[in-house]
Amino acid sequence: KWFGFLGALRNVGFAVGGLAAGLALTIGTRVAFDTVVAVNAASYLAALLLLLAVPETRPGHAPALPGTWGTVLADARYRLLVVNQLGYSLSMMVLNFAIPVYAVTMLGLPGWLTGAVFTINTVMVGFGQGLVVKGMTGRVRWRILVAAQVAFGVSFVVLWGAGGATPWFATALVLLGGIVYTGGEL
Repeated sequence: KWFGFLGALRNVGFAVGGLAAGLALTIGTRVAFDTVVAVNAASYLAALLLLLAVPETRPGHAPALPGTWGTVLADARYRLLVVNQLGYSLSMMVLNFAIPVYAVTMLGLPGWLTGAVFTINTVMVGFGQGLVVKGMTGRVRWRILVAAQVAFGVSFVVLWGAGGATPWFATALVLLGGIVYTGGEL
């Protein structure tokens, strides 16, 4: 329940930030970019102050159990989990970093498009995260991670297809790619 709530809350922040970033890209001035950076820094400061207000609740430090990295790395299933999690974690950063650069710099599409992709993503996550988390109850988690990886892969192929398209069709493909990407995020 909390995972879904925190995911939805995080995406509300992404929606606001995505709209602001899209607006700043559309305006395209140094003042617009500096304003986004300043507001983002202030949001991190606010988060720090909120975290400092949380009381300490950890129990005393437990003694470490003996073991080595060799023991951990010898477990083939664990290595597979780490590789899958690495792929998932890297894919989760694509929306924030790669898609905006790709759409605006590489494809030459307008800056508002990245804000629209963020907004679609955050609305889908905001309304869908709780339902998806509820639907995962009783499911095998590694299969869910694999399904997410497949959705990410399909979205990357859709985005790649925007490379040779007309601006209008490329815009539609970037929006579609963002929707498919969000399926992986959910």
